[in-house]
Amino acid sequence: MRVCIFLIIDGLKLEAQACLLLPSLRRHLGDTVSVIAYRRKDVTTPLQPVTEQVLRACNVKLREIPGTGPDDPNPWREPYPIGNKILAASDRRDCDISVFIDTDMVFTGPFDFAKVLGSAKIAAVVSDYSTMSNDEEGWTAFYAHFGLPLPEQRVTLLKGRELTSLPYFNAGMIMFRETIGPQKRRFGAEWLADTLRFDHEVSYPYTRANLDQLTLPITATRLGYPVKPVPNTFNHNLQGHGDPVETNPSLLHYHTFGVLWSHEARGRAALEDLQNILEGQSLERFYDSFMAVLKRKRLKKLM
Repeated sequence: MRVCIFLIIDGLKLEAQACLLLPSLRRHLGDTVSVIAYRRKDVTTPLQPVTEQVLRACNVKLREIPGTGPDDPNPWREPYPIGNKILAASDRRDCDISVFIDTDMVFTGPFDFAKVLGSAKIAAVVSDYSTMSNDEEGWTAFYAHFGLPLPEQRVTLLKGRELTSLPYFNAGMIMFRETIGPQKRRFGAEWLADTLRFDHEVSYPYTRANLDQLTLPITATRLGYPVKPVPNTFNHNLQGHGDPVETNPSLLHYHTFGVLWSHEARGRAALEDLQNILEGQSLERFYDSFMAVLKRKRLKKLM
C-alpha cells in the first residue's frame, strides 16, 4: 500500500516547522512513505538554504499548489490561507493513501497509516472543541445545502465538556484513499469542490476559519463513506492535552514553537533529529535563518 504524506511550506514559519517535522518523519517512518511539500506558485521569495538542505536530505519532492499562480483567479470568496491544504489535497499523487499533516507537528513514534485507516476510506482524530453553529440546527442547514439529511454518526469531542456532536474532526491530520468507490472519485477534488461551494453559497452563520472542518464530514457523507475517528495518539494536541506520561503518541501537534520548547524533552528530540539530518553542521544555520519566528526566550533553555 503506497502512502504519500503531504504538507504546506509557505512562509518563514512553515519552513522552520518543516525543518523539524521532516527529520522526525524520516527517523520514525524511514522510507516507508513518500513525501511532498507544497508551496504556492505566486510566492516569489526563495526557500531558505537550510530548508532546501532538509528537503534534499529527507527525500521530499517540492510541488506547486494547484491554482495559485499569479494569473490564476482566487477561488475563495475572500483570502483563506487554510484553503491551501485543500487545494493541495486536490492534486493528483501517485499513491494509494494520501495523508495531509499540518506542518506544526513532529513524529514521536511509528505510524502505520494503512493499518490505522483499515477498511475505511477517510480517517481523522475528533476535534477537541466545538465551533459556531455546531448544533443540530446549524448542521441541518449545512447538510441540506448539499441535499443531504443529517448522518447518523455522532462523535464525542475531546476537550471541554466533551460534548456529543455530529461528525466534527481536527483537520491537522487527515488520511484518505486517493480514489474512492466504484467510480474512483478523488476525495481531494471532491472536498475542494464542496468547500468552494460552501464558501460562496452558505449563508447560515459559521466560523470561516473552521471551513475545512465543516466541509470534511459533509464531503465524506455525500460520497457515502463517513470519516473514521482514530485515537488521539495519531494527532495529539500537545498544547491542549499536555505531554502524556503513560503513552507515547505517534504524532505531536504542538501548534506554536513556544509550546514545543516548553516541553524540553520533545523540543530537544526535534532539534536532535534536525542535527542528524544536517550531518554535523551546526544548528546555528537553523537558528540564524528562523530566529524571528522561533520564540527565542524559551528556545535558549535548550541551546
